[in-house]
Amino acid sequence: MSTYQKMTGFVVNPRLGIIGGINVRLEIGNAVWDVARPMIEVADNVVISPEAEAVDGDVVFRLNRWQILQLDPLVQLPIVGHTQAAAVTIANDFRADRTISFASGPEALNAWVADYLAARQPSNQR
Repeated sequence: MSTYQKMTGFVVNPRLGIIGGINVRLEIGNAVWDVARPMIEVADNVVISPEAEAVDGDVVFRLNRWQILQLDPLVQLPIVGHTQAAAVTIANDFRADRTISFASGPEALNAWVADYLAARQPSNQR
């Protein structure tokens, strides 16, 4: 075994007094499943979690599509990291930018993501 990754269904933050978790609701066949999403804490109240989807009767957590979320209140950045490391980098870059926050609203979050992605394009593709 080269690495060990532990994802939990909840995060406890004693400083903030938060016990947070995220569920995802998926329809599989004739049943609706409410499943705890695994997550990894990046910082206070910020986690990354693999996307979840129903595929051929199974619940699948996609380790090639990581979502960045604030737990309380629940807000998801409109971007995914295609690796766990990329999602952590995006989360940390977002947190470091003092011009934006999870409370900024959907339009501001979308604009931040557009600017973030544009800044990372090779100069010949802009």
